[in-house]
Amino acid sequence: MAHEQKDRDAYLKVRSITKNFGGITALQEVSFEAGYGEFISVLGPSGCGKTTLLRVIAGLEIQNAGRIFVEDQDMSLFPVSRRSVGIVFQSYALFPNLNVVQNIAYGLKGKMKGSDIQKRVSELLHLVGLDGYGSQFPAQLSGGQQQRVALARAIAPSPKLLLLDEPLSALDAKVRTRLRSEIRRLQRRLGVTTVMVTHDQEEALTMADRILVMDRGFLVQDGTPHDIYDRPATPFVASFIGSMNFIENAVRADAGFYRVGDHRLQVHGDNGASGLGEGSRVVLAIRPEDVMIGPNGGTDPNTLNGRVEGMEYRGPVFRVGFRLALGDGRDIRIESEVPTEKIRRLAVREAMEVPVRFPTDRLRVYAA
Repeated sequence: MAHEQKDRDAYLKVRSITKNFGGITALQEVSFEAGYGEFISVLGPSGCGKTTLLRVIAGLEIQNAGRIFVEDQDMSLFPVSRRSVGIVFQSYALFPNLNVVQNIAYGLKGKMKGSDIQKRVSELLHLVGLDGYGSQFPAQLSGGQQQRVALARAIAPSPKLLLLDEPLSALDAKVRTRLRSEIRRLQRRLGVTTVMVTHDQEEALTMADRILVMDRGFLVQDGTPHDIYDRPATPFVASFIGSMNFIENAVRADAGFYRVGDHRLQVHGDNGASGLGEGSRVVLAIRPEDVMIGPNGGTDPNTLNGRVEGMEYRGPVFRVGFRLALGDGRDIRIESEVPTEKIRRLAVREAMEVPVRFPTDRLRVYAA
């Protein structure tokens, strides 16, 4: 029963953290929780405060306001050494004059007997796939191998919290893809609560149980990857995660309908429209992969004619740009991601007129 209760409780609780550097506010009232064994990704553009948040959690920076709890113990003013954290930096931060074994064993000295250290290092080398590399020095390793050593060193003391600061950003795309799946598998196996900072949306979507999206020091959305992608809380989140078409200068008409120029677009359900009355100015949004083209064999309230303005071949899909006339002297550009098979079947080409449909359940609504 005690174990069930532990699973329900949060391991890490961050409460109203504010951090200032002179006159600049890097973090503004940031709060979130991370459960036991949960993988949290902190996502946002450069300068949004995500690395500062990680450093505050680690104890490398002291916040101006707010508190940090680990297993309900207030760690707000504790030094790094008392927080049971393992940290992996973007730059690996390995000791160039120590070999792989010595780097991994560095944090274990004085905490374990020599024979136990040797056994622990051997286990970790196997765990991160570096058997046989113990005598190598960092300069003899690839970037991916160096990052594995840094990861092994971070988890060597069996920390309860693992903090990853852009751990894969210095690697090439193929190594990055392979290593992120390995890190996720390792994290699940160890069951260690993990907070990873990244600016790479694909990294966050594929690795995290939950994503925290930050913008200019504020936490603007906290949700599962599915929530963040399908139900972005703000236009910023919508445009930062994936691609998004925005239809501006729309006006809410009667329930579920919006005027866009001479057209009425229907939106199924709430989809962000809660609290917006008739006459409210709004922005409508839809993902390129949700924009449909071609006739659908029936009457659709959300079909407009579009002229093909550009086509970009991407293998299994084409990214197609359309110019849509709104009938009031305005026109808008909309992008759609269309399966290559459909492009061939409809013989879509530049300057062609094509029906463009916005499924009612895929449109999102934001206050203008």
